[in-house]
Amino acid sequence: MPFQFAVGPELCTGMNPSLLNLSTHINRNDAQYILLQGRCPLPNAAGFTDIWGYVSTSGGAAQPIRANPASGFTLAVVSDSVADVNTSGTGAWIVTVFYLDSSYNPWVATFALNGQTAVTVPTSIVNPFNAAQTITPAAIANCFRINGMEVTAVGTGTVNAGNIYAYDNSATVTAGVPQTAAKVYDCILIGDNLHSNSQFTIPANYYGMVIQISMNYTSAASTVLQGKMRVQFTKGNNGIYIPLYLGSTGTANDGDAAIDPCFAPIFQPQSELRAQAYVSSATACETQLLAALVIWPTLS
Repeated sequence: MPFQFAVGPELCTGMNPSLLNLSTHINRNDAQYILLQGRCPLPNAAGFTDIWGYVSTSGGAAQPIRANPASGFTLAVVSDSVADVNTSGTGAWIVTVFYLDSSYNPWVATFALNGQTAVTVPTSIVNPFNAAQTITPAAIANCFRINGMEVTAVGTGTVNAGNIYAYDNSATVTAGVPQTAAKVYDCILIGDNLHSNSQFTIPANYYGMVIQISMNYTSAASTVLQGKMRVQFTKGNNGIYIPLYLGSTGTANDGDAAIDPCFAPIFQPQSELRAQAYVSSATACETQLLAALVIWPTLS
């Protein structure tokens, strides 16, 4: 089946007939609208970089491409601040992680933070689209993708005091920081209470569509920059990323690009999405993304 692009409420010819009337699918009580926001404090000047808030172990390296695991892993969360402790800390108390298992089924796990000590057993696990479907809390050994993370309870400081990581528990942790970059899959930056991540994986038995997206970069440096921005996506879970270039700028201290919501890809179940940016210099530069995504159940 070829790639699908929405044109107004209809789709181009040659597509899956079950998708031809898009409004029938998204104007439903079971359609889910999702906000994606990404922030990359130090984009890579050597090539395209994923827009997400990963903090390196060295504290200042360019942001890497976020690696996706090839198989399920044991999910752990940790903060690099001792103030992020449930009930007693001044920072974050509770973190909620939105993840997919190895069958791409969606779940929400709630963790009580313990500062720089990793936590692997959540207090609850529930299907975000069906609250009656739960799992008895235990270590999550089949986490496959992380679609989101947010602070849901805080102390007197009202925000997370440290960077909070969601990662593969096989990584070594030093002072609350996982030491293997490729095993960190999400991060809440200090004071944000919400992850900064442009990646999203469509769950099993759902279609998805980006209905609005805006990306930009800014720099306080005197040196002007050249920037390029793109969204990449796979066709299902085949692992092959296709670029959708949103635009590029000439030399400037800032730039932005957006996608027309009347011309947006329809993503198949299990498709991977990620936004990337490139700037000619990472000095004092930050890239941001804001997007609206809708997903809806496939029809039998």
